[in-house]
Amino acid sequence: MARQNDHIAVFAAGIARFSARRPLLVILTAVLLSALSLVVSVRHLGINTDNFDMISAETPFRQAAIEYRDAFPWHGDQLVVVIDAPTPEQAEIAAAGVMTHMRAQERLFSHVRAPAMDPFLRRNGLLHMEAEQLQDFLDRLAAAQGLLAVLAERPDLVGLLDMLDLALEQADPESVQAVQLTDLVATIAAMAEGDPDAPAMLSWRRQLAVEGQGGLDGRQIVIAKPVQDFATLSPARAAIEDLRAHFAGYPDAIGFRLTGDAALDTEELDSVKLGGAWAGALSASGILVLLFLGLRGVRDVLAAIAVLAAGLSLSLGFATLTVGQLNLLSVAFAVLFIGLAVDFSIHFTLRARESGRGVAAVRDAGRSVGASLVLSALAAAIGFLSFLPTPYRGLAELGVIAGGSMVIAVALNLTLLPALLTLGARPREAEPRPPAKPDRRTGRLARPVVALGAVLGLGGAILTPFSDFDFNPLLLKDPDSESVATFFELARDDDGGGYALEGLTAGPEAAARAAEALAERPGIGRVLHLGRVIPDNQPEKLAALQNAALFLFPVLTATPAPPPTDAERRQAVDDFDAAVSAAPDSEALNDAARRLAVALQAMDAAGLAAFETRVTGLLPHWLADIRTAFDAGPVTADDVPADFRQYWVTDDGRYRVQIFPADPIDSNSELRAFAESAQTVLPQATGTPAIVTAAGEAVLDSFRTATVVAAVLVTLLIGMVLRRPLDILLTLAPLLLAAVMTLGAAVLLGEALNFANVIVLPLLFGLGVASSIHLVLRRRRLEDPDRLMRSSTPRAVLFSSLTTLASFGGLALAPHLGMASMGRLLTIAIIAILFATLIFLPALIRVTGRSEMSQ
Repeated sequence: MARQNDHIAVFAAGIARFSARRPLLVILTAVLLSALSLVVSVRHLGINTDNFDMISAETPFRQAAIEYRDAFPWHGDQLVVVIDAPTPEQAEIAAAGVMTHMRAQERLFSHVRAPAMDPFLRRNGLLHMEAEQLQDFLDRLAAAQGLLAVLAERPDLVGLLDMLDLALEQADPESVQAVQLTDLVATIAAMAEGDPDAPAMLSWRRQLAVEGQGGLDGRQIVIAKPVQDFATLSPARAAIEDLRAHFAGYPDAIGFRLTGDAALDTEELDSVKLGGAWAGALSASGILVLLFLGLRGVRDVLAAIAVLAAGLSLSLGFATLTVGQLNLLSVAFAVLFIGLAVDFSIHFTLRARESGRGVAAVRDAGRSVGASLVLSALAAAIGFLSFLPTPYRGLAELGVIAGGSMVIAVALNLTLLPALLTLGARPREAEPRPPAKPDRRTGRLARPVVALGAVLGLGGAILTPFSDFDFNPLLLKDPDSESVATFFELARDDDGGGYALEGLTAGPEAAARAAEALAERPGIGRVLHLGRVIPDNQPEKLAALQNAALFLFPVLTATPAPPPTDAERRQAVDDFDAAVSAAPDSEALNDAARRLAVALQAMDAAGLAAFETRVTGLLPHWLADIRTAFDAGPVTADDVPADFRQYWVTDDGRYRVQIFPADPIDSNSELRAFAESAQTVLPQATGTPAIVTAAGEAVLDSFRTATVVAAVLVTLLIGMVLRRPLDILLTLAPLLLAAVMTLGAAVLLGEALNFANVIVLPLLFGLGVASSIHLVLRRRRLEDPDRLMRSSTPRAVLFSSLTTLASFGGLALAPHLGMASMGRLLTIAIIAILFATLIFLPALIRVTGRSEMSQ
């Protein structure tokens, strides 16, 4: 046996014997240290749930994103409120109410805005129409100016019926105006009759819109930056809950949905917590059942659980002292700790039971299994720490915490566990075991099993290069959650707003040149910058507005009368009914008006008041829009107000350029192509497509680097300790086989690697090496393969692997797709490890046994 292995075994035996002889001292010390660790952790351990910090700030794409955030503090971690209403006016009124509320809650929100409702854009909205389209719209208003003047003075049911009276008297049945008016009256009549297909509220903007006019879809978007507390697991929860309470005060017809970084992160955390709670319950139940089946004793099970509890407490303290915070990945260290630390307890307890009970049995267990435990812990720690030299900061911090927890786990299993196993226990002799008889049938199967393992390994090695990496973390979120579904709906819109890119240029000329260059790139759609908000053909459009204002002067300057009384409404209905009765029967306009009159006569006072709200409630809002639009004047870059300019120009004069995809993005390849196309013109362009693509490359590079580092360091560790080439081969061969089998099976099953499940890699190193080391070192002592397979070691390997599977298996059922993929890949890995260590390795030991004995 190698000298290093002897030293480790003797040291482990000495520690275990000391702990067994002084159980009360060891237990009391562990309790005090655990309590102290918990106190320190509660007071000083921070939580950083900022996804932005998962990758090192030194990477180029993070530098570009940080530079952009510094230039525009309103950018990033935003809440996006998507408002859908039956009419555009209702959407705007709701958006205005939401903005007013958010601006009043300064402790929760900042930078509140509705881009489409910006006062600067609303005032100059008509100037952004095409000249021909604007003229059509103004002609329509001029033709209806007499009718509109009546409504401007009385925007209520009385004014509406007066307007219709006037129309019945003056309208030319052959005119376009009469046709349009007929459609309007028919719609109002259907509303009065209770037609289910009629609108609940009449949109005057839609009624008087011209073909191609925008802003008619009934959707508004409000954007704000919530004040987040990254020391909590849900930094934006207070802001989100405040908004949801505010939404409850609106009619059911108006829909509110939340998305944006802040909402996506909050709902992802909720999904993770829900899946974690479900998985935790399944895992705890599975671990308890397996511990009872494997250890077969209440004392032993309670001892293992106590070791786990103490280990978790001390690991939290270690995390506090070394890293100082938990991130979205490192919070998983507890599950990793349980999955591996319980393995150490199973191996030590079963080995001690194999030797009997009492101090002597614990000492023998320490000598026999101590070296295996130490090497397993070191190998697992190396696997976790392998991400330290990579830019994947999230996994690097997890590696430090989990790696340290492995040392804590093995220390507790050599101190606290022996103390608990011997406290109050009566010494008992080991049960005599009959000598093992050679199993010739197993011996005959050894070579076919090794050949099968070689074939599976070769197949896995061939398939491994075809492993896919899904670099888009958005695809790991729960697709049924509100924020995710809404994000992808916006991304599928014509302008692909969810996937817009942002860039900085030196000034207005540079922004214009960049926009021209981007327009020639494939996959690039709209490109916006401050220069694009300056309307073209202004003299022609302003002249048209001035001419129209002469005709619309009564509309633009009218002062609305007070709301009518019930008596005034009834009188207006009676007058309208009389006017309709006197009109000819053959005209479509008169027919629609007669239907309206009949329906109105059937209504009582409350019904008329409610109907008035439905047909004229949005009229004042539309008239106010018209008045605002006619205030437009010449616009230059110097006229842009500061409130609007801050979203397009930095304090030092750099200009923002916003880039939209030409078509909706439906795949990762399209996302990458769009980002790369834009970055050929603006290399520092940032935004979701650029960040997701570059972060994916950083994670994939980290994965490769960590794999090489872990493989080299674990090989060196095993080589330095075991020394014998055959033992090194027997230890590493199952690990390599399990690794390629896992990756090959993932390819066959369509299981892509992603941001979440790459954590299985270091776990695979820990589990694979641990299982192999236990069997290889036990083989050294027992020499005979039959005795090895009848000892407690294979049983310990089996149950330790199953407990790890129980720890993570429940994740496969989680609603969070990332957690589910982690659970599925780990299940594949555990199955591969069990085959490699309990079937392939014993067969390999038999095949190589004769050659070793001949040395």
